[in-house]
Amino acid sequence: MFAYYFQPEIKLSLEKINWRLGAEIISGSSPKLSSDSSGDFDVLYGVTWKFNGNMNVFTRFPNDVNRKGLIDPYLFTSISLSNKLSLRSDFHFFYTQYPLLNNLGQEATKFLGFENDLSFKYIPVKELEINYAFSFYQSTDSMKYLPKIQDENKLTLWSYLMISYSFNAINSKH
Repeated sequence: MFAYYFQPEIKLSLEKINWRLGAEIISGSSPKLSSDSSGDFDVLYGVTWKFNGNMNVFTRFPNDVNRKGLIDPYLFTSISLSNKLSLRSDFHFFYTQYPLLNNLGQEATKFLGFENDLSFKYIPVKELEINYAFSFYQSTDSMKYLPKIQDENKLTLWSYLMISYSFNAINSKH
């Protein structure tokens, strides 16, 4: 069987704002395939955490989507508010390539939900960087047929604050 990974993207860059519009498409297995065939693209080394949002809802393929494939249209926006402060918004829509089946064997909607990751980066001095991010994922009823979300009716939230200080401990000139 034929398995594939495809990520088309277009980018628009202006002086203080950048947009990236694209989609990540990871193939799955059609329900019409025989049990000894597979259309699942297996993402090597678990690298999908980098592309499918901060919430890490979909990281293990093909298991996290029950071998149905994943389509993730996204819009990334980066805005430079000043030379020290920037804002970023990563918006994702998640769909399965093939419908999941409910408990009665009927097809559920392919739409799994959406995620938005908002982050702020502040660099008050050259050596110090402060990053704050806030993410949310709103799932649909179809998520109850996957093992990832405990209660598909609740808004899932996640946030972090990271403070990085870098310095040169030894400066040796030869």
